[in-house]
Amino acid sequence: MHTPLTYIDLFSGAGGLSLGFEQAGFQQLLSVEMESDYCQTYRTNFPHHQLLQKDLTTLTEQDLINCLNGQAVDLIIGGPPCQGFSMAGKIGRTFTDDPRNHLFKEFVRIVKIVQPYFFVMENVARLYTHNSGKTRIEIIQAFQNIGYSVECKILSAADFGVPQIRSRVIFIGRRDKGKISFPEPLQISHQTVGSAIGHFPKLAAGESNPHVANHEAMNHSAQMLEKMAFVKNGGNRNDIPEPLRPKTGDIRKYIRYNSNKTSRLYYRRYAQSFSL
Repeated sequence: MHTPLTYIDLFSGAGGLSLGFEQAGFQQLLSVEMESDYCQTYRTNFPHHQLLQKDLTTLTEQDLINCLNGQAVDLIIGGPPCQGFSMAGKIGRTFTDDPRNHLFKEFVRIVKIVQPYFFVMENVARLYTHNSGKTRIEIIQAFQNIGYSVECKILSAADFGVPQIRSRVIFIGRRDKGKISFPEPLQISHQTVGSAIGHFPKLAAGESNPHVANHEAMNHSAQMLEKMAFVKNGGNRNDIPEPLRPKTGDIRKYIRYNSNKTSRLYYRRYAQSFSL
């Protein structure tokens, strides 16, 4: 009988990475997350997982020994908080300005303690070129200094069947000097918003559907619905006739379709990603 590979999930959030590795046949040993709301969602998603609600900067070797109970760890996965690198953050900041940019060092510290065969760490794509690539090199060298071979690459979720352009930089490390391979994009057309959710029941303002999770319509006013009716798929506020067009707010966000701003989605295209 095949014994599944085991993993620890650091900065686990609601469990997105854990879900992927569970679907790939891995066995979870421990997840660590400090935010209570994320922990509540994680426990709902994975009621049988061992989840430790704790600030990773305070996680000790003894904590790990107590939680793992002698079980060997094949893989550590995680995505350290990325707001400091995100386009949604303050672009003018330097690497050292935002303390969240250094949380990858906690990931390195735990890898050094546990000594898994492999690790997978992900972050926003902008990290790849941050500070002219020096940040990426610093991260790679930190793992190399504890004995790991490391490769990194930008992958897009749209290339693997997700109806959204969400690019992430993926760091893969292994404890020996073997080859590190990244998955090749699937030879399929990109999924669209329509193909993913076009079959959902249509809702009126304020309605929801108990049979489709999170399928809820905002309870917009009649005035707002009238304005929105003028906006074509992929359109913007300039589609609204002048008498009804909003006169206040940051008009720059809605003058044209922009992949880094929120807007109405194209039904026959993939969705753009955005962070709040």
